[in-house]
Amino acid sequence: MNAFMISVEVYVLPLSRHAKATAKKLGKVEVGTHGTSCKVPLATAYIEKIEKTGRAGKKRKKPRR
Repeated sequence: MNAFMISVEVYVLPLSRHAKATAKKLGKVEVGTHGTSCKVPLATAYIEKIEKTGRAGKKRKKPRR
């Protein structure tokens, strides 16, 4: 769910306002990582980070491998 909110904000600018509002409403998402070192980012903080770097609305030309 967090990844979806982040990707909507990053790639679909007309929906960014709604994505931010939904991420704020959801708050912190708890995921059972079962002792692994996986981390789930806070969507609102990640969205702010993307906006500060100026990457909002820009798609990659090629998929990453």
